[in-house]
Amino acid sequence: MKLKKWIAVLLVFLLLLTGAFFYFLKRSNSFDRTKYIAKVNGEGILKSDYEKELAKSRHFFLWAKQDLKNIPSLENDVLNKMIDLALINQYTKKKGIEISDEEVNNYFVQYLAGKNQTEEEYLQKIKEMYGSSKEDVLKTIANDLLKEKVQSAAGKPLKEWLAEKRASSKTIR
Repeated sequence: MKLKKWIAVLLVFLLLLTGAFFYFLKRSNSFDRTKYIAKVNGEGILKSDYEKELAKSRHFFLWAKQDLKNIPSLENDVLNKMIDLALINQYTKKKGIEISDEEVNNYFVQYLAGKNQTEEEYLQKIKEMYGSSKEDVLKTIANDLLKEKVQSAAGKPLKEWLAEKRASSKTIR
């Protein structure tokens, strides 16, 4: 009688252990699709960030009077840009490459100096074209400056570097 109880307890324990193993295995290889649109080397790209970027692109195409039906790859293009940016951010964190607020602001001021517009006029145009704010513009500048630094550190064209990183990355869509 005792032997049957021990066998039953052992079977229940093994069943629970097997279930826990498969649960954690599945959980480690997946991500919450309600929260993330993709995962790059274990880091998720938030769906909310993707939707914001997609909205900016759609806004631009509508502003430019383009038919969104003629641009079927828009969603994929936006996601690919975000995956590239995730790879760039992972690399810069690993290498200690940073962009300061001062660098971003100096670039913005220099850019505006080359235009024949005030900051307010420029930002109004950006808002019309993309639905973007000054914060969005400064974030784009910071990302562009990071791209330049990555290209310099990698010693090769960014496009080539990104192709290599994409090929060796673990990306889940």
